[in-house]
Amino acid sequence: MQASAQRFFWFAAIAAAVACGVAAQCMSVAQIGTPAPRPPLPVPGVTYVSATYDGQTDHSLFYFNLFGFGDRIRSARTLVIGSSHAEFGIYAEQFGPTAFNMALGGGEGLTFATALLRKYRPRPSLVVVDSYGPDEGLSTEGARTLSSTPTSSLQYVLNVWSGFLRDWLLQGLLPRLTIGPHALSWEPPLRSAVIRNWYSADVTMFYSGRLGEVFADPTKATPIQPIHMRPSIPPSPDDLAAILEVAAETVVTTVPYPEFDLALGRKMAEDLRGRFVEIAPGELRFFDFHHVNASSRAIVTKELLKPQR
Repeated sequence: MQASAQRFFWFAAIAAAVACGVAAQCMSVAQIGTPAPRPPLPVPGVTYVSATYDGQTDHSLFYFNLFGFGDRIRSARTLVIGSSHAEFGIYAEQFGPTAFNMALGGGEGLTFATALLRKYRPRPSLVVVDSYGPDEGLSTEGARTLSSTPTSSLQYVLNVWSGFLRDWLLQGLLPRLTIGPHALSWEPPLRSAVIRNWYSADVTMFYSGRLGEVFADPTKATPIQPIHMRPSIPPSPDDLAAILEVAAETVVTTVPYPEFDLALGRKMAEDLRGRFVEIAPGELRFFDFHHVNASSRAIVTKELLKPQR
């Protein structure tokens, strides 16, 4: 009798769980449509999760030499420095096997790059600098990292990575519900993620929970419509000095974005005693209305690799 009651309980519990899951999935599809298929799971030693809605791991990985990222900065023969426009827009691997893309998103300027350069004292033969205009010092993520410890930063990185794995497993099974002040928000569990190469830190994928992979998909690109009107905030003299301290040769460019400022790039090249490479926006395409996609990154990098005339 007791065994029969237990079987009935577990059968009812499993049936209720399945019914709730089916109901949630039906409501999710009705609210947000069918979510994009899961992306390939990043494999440590090949690729890594750079950023999700839970946070950004690059600052911690780079600054505290987690998993050898700082060593790769220290030994790089070519360093790419800049904002997310250089992160997505310059292909460091094309400069050689020991090139490293040190560019950072999240509104980061050159101040955090300065901290990395002065910590690791690399001696690259070439530094490629992107002159994204509104350099307002440390980003929120940069300030958090510099006030952290190696242990807390490792925990932070592992939390972001485990959160990605959780959302990856739930993608297509259950929605993400956010309770707002006036309504529920329905979203895919894995809303977005940036994946980068383990060794060069080049971006390999930008994944959207609704659209799937968008960085390398030319069908999801949009033309650039530049407006040269945005007032720029140049980097500080201290940030420029940190680059001059380590760079044997400097190349400055401005990866196009709406309202990009070529004058700032030219001035930075002059201050860094380097050369400026102008990138024409005509053939370039955005994947998110602000950053160039993978095919445009190849065009930008090809221009940077052309020999000086």
